[in-house]
Parts: sequence; C-alpha cells; structure tokens
Amino acid sequence: MNFYLKAPKWNSTICPDLSNSASETNEAKVNGQRVIQVLNATYRRAVVNGCFLLAPSVKLPLGKVGYKRVEVHCCWFGHKLPSERGIKLLVHMGSAKVIEDYDGNVVSNIST
Repeated sequence: MNFYLKAPKWNSTICPDLSNSASETNEAKVNGQRVIQVLNATYRRAVVNGCFLLAPSVKLPLGKVGYKRVEVHCCWFGHKLPSERGIKLLVHMGSAKVIEDYDGNVVSNIST
C-alpha cells in the first residue's frame, strides 16, 4: 500500500479526466494482502485487467452479480487522489475474484 500513499497528489495538468488508451503500466509487490482480480474493469474510460490491492475500507463479501464500484489502491498517471482514498474501478462482479492473503504483483499505476 505504500506505493499508493507515497505517490504525489493528483495534478490536473498531468492527470487527464478520461483516457480511452490508458492501461496497466506498473506493478508493485505485495505480501499477505487482500486483492481483487478483475477482467475488463474500467476507470475513467480505461479498461484494465489484473490484480488490484483492495482499499482497507472495502467490506466483504462484495457479491457475485452485476456491476459494482470497488475501491482499490492504484495510481492514475502516477498520482493518488487528493483525499488519499483509493480509486474506484467499475467491476463486473461475475468475472471478479477476491483473494485473501495474496503474495505477488498488483497493478500500481494506470496510464498511457
């Protein structure tokens, strides 16, 4: 989670409001964390896939049907939100999987 909290705060001259071409660009190693594995999730029109670190505020279970906004710790163009809360991916819950005590890489940045 340190990769997110140490990132610079949102800079509107660098961080676009929307990006159809943004995708997963960086990873960070985590140990013993709760993650969500997603397929074709979206954030600000970017379509992303992979494992994302769930924010501590996320309550489980998330459910198995429909779409849901899920808060994750991931940077947008190298920046965190000014509030230091995580970004909210729009996730199709039928294709998502929550993994407890995950050791491995998570997506840490979405950009072009």
